[in-house]
Parts: sequence; structure tokens; C-alpha cells
Amino acid sequence: MLTGFIQNIVNGLGDLGHNLVATLPTSPFAAATGVVLDSKYLSMIAWVIPIPQIVSLLQLWIIAIATYYLAMIVMRWVKMIS
Repeated sequence: MLTGFIQNIVNGLGDLGHNLVATLPTSPFAAATGVVLDSKYLSMIAWVIPIPQIVSLLQLWIIAIATYYLAMIVMRWVKMIS
């Protein structure tokens, strides 16, 4: 009886954790790993230096920084922060 109760609690916590993880968005970096190059020579260079992944991660980083600065400008304009 006690073990069944504890098992129900563990199952409930597992379901709760699964639901929390399921609500998280997918990784924005997943698209960076699926980049394919058409050029034979660029793909050989990209085997040593992952240029497409570097460029796409740099783009994501620039978008994140620009969004941050835009949010700061809007919050200063609305006088939410000083």
C-alpha cells in the first residue's frame, strides 16, 4: 500500500517533468548543424573549419544582441528603467 502510494508520487513527478520539458521550445541552434554546402571546395574547407555553422551562429548571436538593445531602448523610452 505504501509502495503503491510512493510509486504514484514518483509517476506524477515524472509526468510533471515530462510536461515541463515538452513546453520548452526547440533549440535555435539545431538549424545551424543542418547547413549543406553545394560547392565541392567549400565543403572540403568546411570539413576542417565549420564555416556555415560559424556564420549561422554569428547571425543568431547578432539577432540576440540586437533584440536586447532594442528592448533596452524601448524600456528606457517607456521609463521602465533608468
